[in-house]
Amino acid sequence: MGSSDIRASDAERDAALGVLREAAAEGRLTLEELGERTGAALAARTRPELERVTADLPAAPAAPPGRGTRWLVG
Repeated sequence: MGSSDIRASDAERDAALGVLREAAAEGRLTLEELGERTGAALAARTRPELERVTADLPAAPAAPPGRGTRWLVG
């Protein structure tokens, strides 16, 4: 069985949907693109089909500018 034959799990589809939601919230996807990609993610049977849905998006949400570790002095 080649890597392209590995079936996508429900958990993998859920993770991809989370990436898509975050990308839309960050303005990386339009609502139309979100709808199209959500449908494709839900229909994906194999890992490569699922990976294509999020291939051009960051895996983790970007940190908002100016938000970093706060140092408490006291």
